[in-house]
Amino acid sequence: MADSAPLTVIAEFIRRERPDVVGARIDPAASLIDGGVLDSMFLIQLVAFVEQQFAVSVAPEEVSPDNFESLERMDRLIRGKLAGGR
Repeated sequence: MADSAPLTVIAEFIRRERPDVVGARIDPAASLIDGGVLDSMFLIQLVAFVEQQFAVSVAPEEVSPDNFESLERMDRLIRGKLAGGR
């Protein structure tokens, strides 16, 4: 993993994979679900990317709006996993 913040890395991934629904900038606090960026199919792709990119494991019960609704929430989840070694 590069030294980039998880928030930045995920934002770049989303812009690359969903150019049809994402502009040049994503508000880190904005709901990706309400904004139409994150649907069930893209969520699966995003979780796989997070696990591979950051060498973390995301349990099925962690795949929820509490953790994946916004860039800020994903950043918090990943940083917590990296700090805790999970």
